[in-house]
Amino acid sequence: INVPPSNGVNEENTVADEDELGKEIPWQEAMMNFFHRTEHGVELYCNNTCTNWGYICGAIWLLYLFLSFAFWGLLEAAIAWGNPLLWAYFACFWIFVLVLGGMVMVGSLERRKQEELERRQRAGEL
Repeated sequence: INVPPSNGVNEENTVADEDELGKEIPWQEAMMNFFHRTEHGVELYCNNTCTNWGYICGAIWLLYLFLSFAFWGLLEAAIAWGNPLLWAYFACFWIFVLVLGGMVMVGSLERRKQEELERRQRAGEL
């Protein structure tokens, strides 16, 4: 087992620890995932710029607001019209699942055709 020096610094002057297999982990390399600058000087936090983190957080908040209002509206409709509305939602859900499944199946078949055509072209059959 590779034991780090008592002060926690290895030969390359980087803080190190050991994983469960006894391999040394240089923490400066691991810290690059949390913050580093690219070769163009762009600061990255968890491999995203601050602008991208703003877009991500904004999208999450918009999704939260949309789902909150959708839940509120559907709950109010279910209270007003009762059980028949819930069966209608259930039917719409299954129609959506069937349409989506059909689209995935058609897309898969088209992709297989395209891959077979590309394979034949590479092999010189066409």
